Amino acid sequence: MFAQGEVERHYRNALGLAEGVGDESATAQALEKLGGVLATTVRYDEALSVLERAADIHGARNDPEATGRVEATIVRKLFRRGTPEEDTTRLSAHLGSLDRPGAS
Repeated sequence: MFAQGEVERHYRNALGLAEGVGDESATAQALEKLGGVLATTVRYDEALSVLERAADIHGARNDPEATGRVEATIVRKLFRRGTPEEDTTRLSAHLGSLDRPGAS
């Protein structure tokens, strides 16, 4: 239990440092890791918010692989939270975005 708190502190520190120097890639990575820790401690709403920020950054950086990875993580967290309608809607929206012209 205490280890999770320590891990969360480290990821929050890493996030602050990455944001401080404007490193979007490191910011997104820290957000992904922090989201995982928050979900592990059953703080799904906070985890989803953090993971959505990571997905937005990856999307803005035009990194479909990273965006897809985070979207899949979000869908799993929505499922665990007990909102299967939300996870289905989110997954469908993401898959639909891949169908547009020019998407990779």
